[in-house]
Amino acid sequence: ARVAEAREATDRINAKMNISGKRLEISCNDKSFKAAFYEASCPDAGMIFAFHGGGFCFGANCIEDALYDTLRKTLKANVISIEYPKNVLFPTALEDSYQAMLSVISNSAFSFDRNNISVFGCSAGANLALSISMKAWREGRFKVRKRMLNYPYIDLATEPEEKGCPEAGIAANRFYAWCYTGDNMNRKDPLISPLYGQKEDFDPESETIMILADIDPLKREGQLLAEKLRSWGHPCQYHIALGMGHGYLEYAFKECQDYIPPIIEKAKMDGTLKPAAKWAVELFEDFYLDGKYV
Repeated sequence: ARVAEAREATDRINAKMNISGKRLEISCNDKSFKAAFYEASCPDAGMIFAFHGGGFCFGANCIEDALYDTLRKTLKANVISIEYPKNVLFPTALEDSYQAMLSVISNSAFSFDRNNISVFGCSAGANLALSISMKAWREGRFKVRKRMLNYPYIDLATEPEEKGCPEAGIAANRFYAWCYTGDNMNRKDPLISPLYGQKEDFDPESETIMILADIDPLKREGQLLAEKLRSWGHPCQYHIALGMGHGYLEYAFKECQDYIPPIIEKAKMDGTLKPAAKWAVELFEDFYLDGKYV
């Protein structure tokens, strides 16, 4: 009941807040998806499909408005944030997000370079961004040029204690995995936990950047995926936001915050949160605009 109440409260805020982007409804087959579209100034710019975090249970597509508008301006790209179903078993969120992407790509009302499609995500949203790119590669429907992943939640099979999750967060992490997979699914399915993907599951030409939080139980799974991709010769880089905790990028851009994790509050109070977010955006800019960053 408390989960439902929290999700409903977020949805109410999401529906009422003023945003820089344009609210849209994307029709796909017999479904309709809410989206927020941040249009680039250049008509032949690429499109970045963005997916919010929230453990597959929480979050909403407009909540990260300031972050997405910053990406639009800094990366000189279109950004579209698609609302995906939450608190539903795999593969609903993946399939719905994938079909919504196909609908946008095939819709001539959207003016963008179809050869320049990228994905962006935070935490569970990074899982979706990555698994969608894997599904697109598997089916050959479209090509994802760049993947921008923030502290990705890509291993649902490993118990939170083994990841070094603080005791206070163990129950929540178990709950997130259960919400997405239930009791009987194979959590090592690469589309559930991309960390367990094999070489053939990934497009060798898709470039990946991961920004990991230094004080985060999910840091190691991001490092492990980067090591795998590099071992196969796939272009991949990762960077660690020193002193930062999980979710720091979203919190740095949010103006209204009912709750801030203590580690994020500390970074906010000591003045390191905003510079860390600025650094991350600069990394994405360099990566997306094909600069060289060492």
